[in-house]
Amino acid sequence: MQPSRLRLLRVAPGTVAVAVRSAEAAEHLVVDQLGDRRMLAADDALRVAPENTVLEIGTGTGYQAAVLSRLAAHVYTVERHAALAATAEHVFQQLGYANIMVVVGDGSLGLPDRAPFDRIIVAAAAPAVPDPLLQQLGEGGRIIIPVGNPESQVLELVRKVQGEFITSRLEGVRFVPLIGQGGFSTRNF
Repeated sequence: MQPSRLRLLRVAPGTVAVAVRSAEAAEHLVVDQLGDRRMLAADDALRVAPENTVLEIGTGTGYQAAVLSRLAAHVYTVERHAALAATAEHVFQQLGYANIMVVVGDGSLGLPDRAPFDRIIVAAAAPAVPDPLLQQLGEGGRIIIPVGNPESQVLELVRKVQGEFITSRLEGVRFVPLIGQGGFSTRNF
């Protein structure tokens, strides 16, 4: 395991321990999640720095936001399911993670009132990178997003360099769909 992953093991287990109620199970789950190829590819390509403001689309259980909160100055996370957002927010409050803000909404639209963002990570696949997310990316920023159809996607890295967007295709992946104006409609599923 890379040294950077070992540091994450020391700062992140509590985020999972709340859900599984066991430090041993939490550490095992953290190792399993950090071993997931999709997460490793996204984590490595995102290159989060301590001064960064990060936008996460798809809060889910809050695991990724919790890890990001230990690496970045501010994390904004958008979840379309109110119950998931409320659960994650409760866990963040219990753990004292004050630099995470949870918002319920259409993640494909981002958070224009909080832009620009240094890093954007999307945990759901879109047919293309949603334009609102591109517009909210700051100069020198990076977006990681799975792009493709519901059956097959590619994890893409988009960098903003001198006002231009440069896209790199990282690897084939399969994520749940990003539902919203800039994603898929619920009729497709």
